[in-house]
Amino acid sequence: MRAALLLLLAVLPSHVAAAPRPVATADLALGARVYQLQCARCHGAAADGAGREAPALVPHPRNFTAGVFKFRTTPSSRPPATADVLRTIGHGLNGTGMPSFPELTDDERHAVAAFVLKAAGLLDGAEPDPVAPMPPHPTPTSDRLALGRSLYVDAGCPKCHGAAGTPDADSTKDLKNADGTPATAPDLTTAPLPGGDTPVDLYYRLLTGVDGSPMPSFEQALDGQDVWALVDYVWSLRPASPPAPPDPVADGDPMRTSRWCRGCHAGARR
Repeated sequence: MRAALLLLLAVLPSHVAAAPRPVATADLALGARVYQLQCARCHGAAADGAGREAPALVPHPRNFTAGVFKFRTTPSSRPPATADVLRTIGHGLNGTGMPSFPELTDDERHAVAAFVLKAAGLLDGAEPDPVAPMPPHPTPTSDRLALGRSLYVDAGCPKCHGAAGTPDADSTKDLKNADGTPATAPDLTTAPLPGGDTPVDLYYRLLTGVDGSPMPSFEQALDGQDVWALVDYVWSLRPASPPAPPDPVADGDPMRTSRWCRGCHAGARR
């Protein structure tokens, strides 16, 4: 019996092969066509972030060839999960020039994701593991909000986001992205946040960080329950009902110029 067991162990593989990406066999030719039609104007024909609309956009469009992705469910400095790329394509990034593309078919979204991952040199790699499993979200209480407030200060959040969640010129003037471009700290008191606007999205931003930006990962500094306390405190900074702008047209004009709208709707505001 012992000899048979040793023989069985000898022929078993020493490790289980990691699963390939679920879009590894997607139609790259289709992805290239959709990318050139929908994405190249901002991200560039070569996927290097140098599209014709790029100079007008803040933040700058992602250079996929650098292989750095901001919004992920994977640990800091790790490639994104395929689902992270698909989510960005399907939902866009709030407050940036990246729109949503709900009109794309499932095959088209998977093909574009494959094209982007190929440009980043990540398509042929294994599907990355996510961060540690998310613990249940406790009911927010006054004690947990107090803990979150303390963690907000201890973690250095006011340096970029301001003491009350509203960044000012002093807190953001020296912020730079990894590529040297100016970085902006989101105003935590107003929705929406770029990487998704739910408590779960904010949990992942705190845990994984935002690669390529000054936003660090707190995976090593905070456990899951502390992250939830910090999420709840940040959520509490938002007003119950955002005030309406005094002049909606003037308020929307900066978005017209900073997003990709003028790529199609060029011309003076009417």
